This record gives sequence, structure tokens and C-alpha cells, in this order.
Amino acid sequence: MFREFVFSTAKEKIIFGLNSVEVLPKEIGELIGERKKITIITDSGVVKAGILDKIADLLRKAKYEIQVFDKVELEPTIDSYEKAKDFVRETKPDLVIGLGGGSPMDVASTASALLYNPGDAIDYVGPPFFKFREKRAPLVMIPTTSGTGAEVTFFDVVIVDGAKRDIIDYKLFPDIAIVDPMLTLSLPPTTTIYSGIDALSHNIEAFLSVKSSPITDALALQAIRYIYKYLPRAFRDGKDLEARYYLSWASLLGGMVIANAGVIIGHAIAYTFAGYHRLAHGFSCGICLPYAMEYNLSAAMDKLALIAEAMSVPTTNLSQKEAATKAIIAVKDFIEGFEIPTNLKEVGIKREEIPEMINRLFTTYPYIYTETSPCKVTKERIEKFYEKMYEGVILD
Repeated sequence: MFREFVFSTAKEKIIFGLNSVEVLPKEIGELIGERKKITIITDSGVVKAGILDKIADLLRKAKYEIQVFDKVELEPTIDSYEKAKDFVRETKPDLVIGLGGGSPMDVASTASALLYNPGDAIDYVGPPFFKFREKRAPLVMIPTTSGTGAEVTFFDVVIVDGAKRDIIDYKLFPDIAIVDPMLTLSLPPTTTIYSGIDALSHNIEAFLSVKSSPITDALALQAIRYIYKYLPRAFRDGKDLEARYYLSWASLLGGMVIANAGVIIGHAIAYTFAGYHRLAHGFSCGICLPYAMEYNLSAAMDKLALIAEAMSVPTTNLSQKEAATKAIIAVKDFIEGFEIPTNLKEVGIKREEIPEMINRLFTTYPYIYTETSPCKVTKERIEKFYEKMYEGVILD
């Protein structure tokens, strides 16, 4: 039941399996040879869970010299990035490890690039993107959550003056990702749900993207099946190893598909309010997801119908449109089943904020959806999107 695999791409080696983190010293040795200085970038939650000690002990037994930066914020601001930059420039590691959820991994990848690239982290926030000119330090990612897929992507999310922004560059692809589901067993229920909904958003949005391919479609549908089946189990019992195993797989697949197909309007709209209200990324994406699906109903009916099947929604004798609408309802019900709001009103966001959020969507975030959206993004339709999302009305 618990298969293991090693998957190599032109950019990165991916190692997946129970207790796969045990190969970390060997893999680092093959990557940097006799060099010994390692900086681990993580957060306080990973430290408290004892995961940092496990990784550090593995490395110290292999005679590596360890320095730790554990000050990464949840939903990190530019301040986290700048402090991590200063830390790596001071410690001058031979290799950087990003250990944790999306926040530590994002900060670690940018810090690894800033070891050899001049300036501050803020200088690389875009658009425009792809501004790193020099190589980065050797980089290993070890996720401890099952949501972001940041171990296999090339974009780092940062909050600047309340706004969610991105640092995007192919140089941010890690050298190695080690995905060990055992490291997710200590995740609390809330983090389990937010990360799982994040992975669901990644896979559904990438599946609907016009940049998707048969490869990303196959990966995304499989991930959706796993999330629908196993997220409720992990929520009920965090030590359910089978559930944790397949959620780690789904998160990894989600990272692969968004790295290739991108995301659509759901993520862009989540960006317009999440940073300002300090909402968890998966939480904010979950609010937007059903409405993003509905927004693209006319152009992605066939794919929405396939999502219904992946979520085990009965579709026999239904038309394609009926099956597609069932998928939208099923996703909304699935998210609400974890007592997560799917409307802005419940979160406490005021209706008067909507015009400014729409302005942000069109002025700051077109790079997220312009090349991926199945349906054209127009102001009139977006105004309706926000109004429906505010009230929680769908398919009216």
C-alpha cells in the first residue's frame, strides 16, 4: 500500500515515502560533496513539534555544521525575507534547507538566491519577475504540511504593505525535495484543513487552466480524488497514516501542476483580501474556490464534470452541465463541512471593501490569471463574483 518512488526532472530530484527523510545526509553529500555548512530555515511551529531536532540530529550525526533560522512568520511579510537574507549572508552556508510549510520553504528559496545575488528581497518582488542573475545556494526542501507544494515550485509568496506579492524565478526551483508523510503526523486539525484546502484549490484551478496539459490533468484529478477521500480522515484522526500519506502525495502533485499550468482567478481574488486581513492562504483560497469554478462554468463544463466524478458525485444520466454544477456544489459543501466559511461576510470583511479589492485585482494581479483563465475576466462579471462571494450565494 505504501509505495515509494524517486522522480527526477531537469530541475529537481523528488524523493517520496515513509521515513524518506532518513536519506537526507546521503543526498546532501551527493549534492555538495565534502562541504559541511548547512542553514535550516523554519518556523516556531516546526521547532515545537520536534521536527527540527529530528532533522538536525540526522545531520549532526553525519558531521554537518548546522545553523538555524526559525523566525519565519506564518504568511511571511517582507521582514521575514529580509531577516533570512541577512542570516544566510552572515552564516554563508554551503546548502540551505527549507523545513516546514509553504512559508519557511518560500523564504528559504529566496534566501538561497540572495546569498549570491545582490540587494534586498524587496528588489526581487514583481512584476516584473525573473530578476535573479546569479546562481542560488544548493537548496533542499522538506515539507511538514500537505498543502502548498512549495517543494516543487518556483514562486515565493510575500506580504508587502499588507498586499500579497510574489517573487518568481526558475532559479528558485530546489535541487532536492524530500516528501516524508511521517513529518505531517503532528499537524493540528486547523492546519490540516487549511493546507488540504490549499492543495484542493491548486489542483482544481490548475485543472481548469487553459495552460493545463494531459499530464497536469491526470495528476490533478488523482490529487482531487485523494483529497476528497482522505482529508476528512486526517481531520478526524491526525495519526491516520494512510490519510497523511495520500494527502502528502496530493500536495506534491498540486505543486507539480501549478508549476506547469498555473492557477486561475480564485487565487488572484484571494490575494486581494488575504494579506490585508491576515488570513491563512488555504483558508482564503477555499473561500474563493467554488465561485471561481462557477465563473468558468460556460468554458470548462467538461472539466467540471470530470471533477464531479473525481469527487465521487453521482453523475449517471446527468447532462454535462448538470454534472458540472454538481461539482461546484460538492466543492462548496466539502469546504463548509469543515466549518470553514465560503463567504466574505462571515469572515468579517466589509462590503465597502469590495471596490478596492476589484481595483487590486485589475491593477496588481493580472499576471496570475491573464494567461490561464478559461473565461475572460471582465469588470462586470467580477463585480458579480465579489457580490456573490460576499453573500455566499452560488448558482442562483
